[in-house]
Formats: sequence, structure tokens, C-alpha cells
Amino acid sequence: MMRLVEMALKNRGGCIVGGCAVWNLCHADDTALLATSPEELQHQVNELQKISLLFGLEINSAKMCMMVIHPADIGTQSVLIDGKEVERVNKFKYLGSLVTVDSNSTIVIKASLTMQDMLLCS
Repeated sequence: MMRLVEMALKNRGGCIVGGCAVWNLCHADDTALLATSPEELQHQVNELQKISLLFGLEINSAKMCMMVIHPADIGTQSVLIDGKEVERVNKFKYLGSLVTVDSNSTIVIKASLTMQDMLLCS
């Protein structure tokens, strides 16, 4: 399905990682879309939604969120799905890891250390 979305996105954009443009991270039914502008992200969301419907799948807008890394560059622009504004967050969980707007791993490390302490005490 994501290959079809990729083919539909003539200009995929995304973020440069290791010299390659990465526009999505997928694992099972968890997907993160990466874009450099709200317009680019909206285009990705629209194509993903359109192709998902071809497979009988729907995007759960209640579980969808948007995180902006450089808010000064984007301002207050929003992304819509099914006419509803996607919630803007400063952190979200992806594959069990906390992704934060400031890329700070302190919360994840503390949680991991606390879990280890609990396991050692058991």
C-alpha cells in the first residue's frame, strides 16, 4: 500500500537522513509521515487516505497527531483529515519509544531505569 502512496506522490519531500529523503516510517499498522511543510504533509495524508480506502482501510483520525520540530518555520498552519484538524503535540509514542519535539531522551531513560529497578526488586 505504501508503495502505491509513494508512486502517487510525485514529489515526496521528507527529511534527509544519510543523504536519502525519508518521507515515512512504517511498522505493521503504525506509520509516521515526515514532511518539511504543512502543505507537503497534507498532500501525503490525502494520498495515504485515498489509497487506504482502496484496500478497505481507514485512517483513525482520533489516533492521528502532528508534531512540529521547528514551529517558527511553520507557524500555526494545520493539517486536516476528514475535515477535522489533526491534533498538534509536543511528544508521542512510536513503537514503544517516546518521540519529543526537542529530541530529549531523558524521560525514556528514566522510565527504563525505573522499570529495571522494579524488575530487580521483584
